[in-house]
Amino acid sequence: MRVNTTWPASVRVNTHPTFRGGTVGPFLALDGGGATAYSGGIGGYLREISMPDAKIPAPYPLAMVIADAIWRDPATGKRTILGCFSSIGAKEFPVVHPQLAVYVALTDGRGTVPFKIQMVDVDDEAAPIFQAEAEVEFSDPRMVVEMDFHFGGITLPHAGEFRIQLIASGEFLLERRIVVQQLPGE
Repeated sequence: MRVNTTWPASVRVNTHPTFRGGTVGPFLALDGGGATAYSGGIGGYLREISMPDAKIPAPYPLAMVIADAIWRDPATGKRTILGCFSSIGAKEFPVVHPQLAVYVALTDGRGTVPFKIQMVDVDDEAAPIFQAEAEVEFSDPRMVVEMDFHFGGITLPHAGEFRIQLIASGEFLLERRIVVQQLPGE
């Protein structure tokens, strides 16, 4: 394997004779302090290429569903998503939406990952309408982590477009649009 010359100058290559015994394919080990790339070397030695400034990749989002409620079966832990929607209607504003739940499924996470979910107005730079934070431990990148967030009494100031955003380790992952519509009066 040829070392990519665009990596930072702090890359070091070490040979570990204890890993003899065959060609080892390239792989990447990640930890909180950076990353270590391994590749098969000459004669089956394993070469370690440290990348201390490498960033651990964010988890991969599989789903984000907005609904009225999410029920979790206490016996099986399975979730049931009730009343999916992508728009809200109101006759006058501001309006208080009684309840909203967000289901999120993620995979390919590594270690402890902080998450933030927030609802923002796309036409306004104001603070989020709501936000919640959680921390999830990924013991294996192949695992799928499911989370549900529940919000009540959400004040929507006007008709327009809003976004529910999912952020992991400070990195934007996914967003869903919520259209808030003015309904005709009676």
